[in-house]
Amino acid sequence: MKGKEILNLVDLDIEDWSLYGLLGQRLSLIRKKVTLPPMFIISSSVFRDLVEDDGMPDGKHIPWEAEMEIAKRLDELESPVARILSSASYEYSPPPFSTAESKSSTIVAVDSLMRSFYQDEEVKIRERMGVPQFDLSIIIQKLFDAKSSGRLTQSEKDTRIIAVHGLPLNLEDADSFIVNTEGEQTYHANAEQQKKWVLGENGVERIDVEEDSWDAHKLTETQVSRLATLGKKILEECGEEMVVEWYLVRNSFYVASLYPTKIVVTER
Repeated sequence: MKGKEILNLVDLDIEDWSLYGLLGQRLSLIRKKVTLPPMFIISSSVFRDLVEDDGMPDGKHIPWEAEMEIAKRLDELESPVARILSSASYEYSPPPFSTAESKSSTIVAVDSLMRSFYQDEEVKIRERMGVPQFDLSIIIQKLFDAKSSGRLTQSEKDTRIIAVHGLPLNLEDADSFIVNTEGEQTYHANAEQQKKWVLGENGVERIDVEEDSWDAHKLTETQVSRLATLGKKILEECGEEMVVEWYLVRNSFYVASLYPTKIVVTER
């Protein structure tokens, strides 16, 4: 291990930002303004060591020393399920992610996520974008059992929020909110939600919402106002309009991911 392969977010040095990808850089930028879930980053130096020519050979995997360090960091997260996100040096869509429920499955998920960047369609997209070379780091986060969660889109003119009960694995039954620049809630549409994703005994699972809560609002007016304030902080820090993925755990909002609204939203 050379010293900067696997780091906690607080240890990221701005001089080494090229090692952490665009998402890692943004999370580091906003970390003093918002609350982030516990996480660590596998820097792009690990990825670089695995790549040969235009891909990752089938027999080449994460070094044993790095696996041991990842296992140690997972213990420190104290989470039964880890959330794994890519942080590349280019972007055209929200960063892909997966979840893992053990140390071994986390290693497999990291390896698979890295290799996914060499699938034919991804290679063609890079060619169209004019990206001949790229770097890739991996972010591993603690997955919370959220009371509610969703996405926030922050622009210069307003804050737009969608929210569901539980984890944000399906946003079809989301409530919608709009808050103007003066902090006034100008729109709210409530949606019935009968199922939700939660962190259960067997990992992430989909369960029934109690019938008397099907029409319950996902957020209070105060919580919507707090999210709008959070969005403004991120806009000020990042300097561009952002989509923010958030979780409400007990009474705290956590920012799990963010990306510019200007990128083309395309499914990987």
